[in-house]
Amino acid sequence: MIKNIPMFFLSRYADAPVEIREKAKLFLYLITSTLAFCTVFFIVLNFTMELRVTNYILFGLCLVQIMSLFLLRAGRYHAAVNMFSFCFASAVIFLGFYGQVWRGRMDYITNFYFFPIIIIFTALFCRPSWIIFITTLLVGSGITSYVVYLNNPITEDFFPVVRGALIDYTASTIMTVIICFTILLINRRVTEAARREEQNRELHAELEIARLIQSNLMPDAPKDDPRVSVYASYLPMEEIGGDFYDFFTYGDELHIFIADVSGHGIPGAFMALISKVALLHSISDTVPTTQVLSRINEVLCGCTVLGNFVSGFYCRIDKASKIIRFTSAGHIPQILYRKRDNTFHELYSKGMALGWENNIQLSEESIDLEPGDRLVFFTDGVTECMNSRREMFSDGQLRDYIKNNSHLPVELFSKNLIMSLVDFSKDEKFHDDLTLIALDIN
Repeated sequence: MIKNIPMFFLSRYADAPVEIREKAKLFLYLITSTLAFCTVFFIVLNFTMELRVTNYILFGLCLVQIMSLFLLRAGRYHAAVNMFSFCFASAVIFLGFYGQVWRGRMDYITNFYFFPIIIIFTALFCRPSWIIFITTLLVGSGITSYVVYLNNPITEDFFPVVRGALIDYTASTIMTVIICFTILLINRRVTEAARREEQNRELHAELEIARLIQSNLMPDAPKDDPRVSVYASYLPMEEIGGDFYDFFTYGDELHIFIADVSGHGIPGAFMALISKVALLHSISDTVPTTQVLSRINEVLCGCTVLGNFVSGFYCRIDKASKIIRFTSAGHIPQILYRKRDNTFHELYSKGMALGWENNIQLSEESIDLEPGDRLVFFTDGVTECMNSRREMFSDGQLRDYIKNNSHLPVELFSKNLIMSLVDFSKDEKFHDDLTLIALDIN
């Protein structure tokens, strides 16, 4: 619960400039610790002394600090620090003049040793215009106090009081040095944080370019043949991901390749790019599906590191004879839903994932298709989508969705399935790359 307190007050500063974000964090720690000190001091004075005006001032400062916390929570950083610095300075000035003029006691002027602390606080947290205002206020108060003192009947007590206030001024000096050291430390942290933020901004800009390049490598689904309806969706876990797919058309044949690279982010995207290049150099209308995947495997075996691999599924759909020939290389079974008899067929063949070892054994399978059949090609980001209870969407839930939404066109079917995954996970950001291709035989 304690760890959530900073987030409660600073949630509105997530997108603020790094300098404001770091200063807001420091101000939160300072104001909470000061509030605790003033509260304890107020309670002690109430029980031990009859300093009523001082008690009222302390109570007022506690209220001001609480109001500053609410302003901080509302995202009003400058209003919070300005109000605190002004009220703190006003309280010190009032106590000094109250003791010096109304009570005739010179020792109250020692409250002015807080001036350096107030100025340093203002210089650390506030805008330049507010720094000038507070500094002018304090300097003017000090000069006024000196002028008032010249005509004060307690003149003869001045030097003894100053000597008695030596401890106070020494404490003020020590506190000023500590605060100056804190400023240097905070400035270094702010500088480092700004440098990291700039590096992150550049990295995100580069990743955005990489994302655009990768998205251009994902082709649009073919829409010029009434015999099939196809829709493809790709959602990377990060800016770029390790899933990819491709379409090729050779006469009456539609070739579909879908792959899932182990890992995510930049390493996965590199492996996906290598697989894409290997696919382009391997595919043709005369080469069997097993041979295409074997050629890709030869390329990947020379590129994988630290046990990386690629699971892939490659198929050729003859739109004239309505036959699908396919080969799986360690990929999860794909799904054929036959609407005529409301049955499911797994598209799966034995084969090892690509990139692990040379000379892998792959096999090609085939199945006849019918009008009304729906093919669903996907990566494990769909069935392994996880919610907060660490429950997976599962193959069973996917099949239920396919059966209950078989009447929808492929585009609406795909978009609604992704929305169902979002509702299931309660998170718009998935924990794995997700690729989905829906294809209807018309």
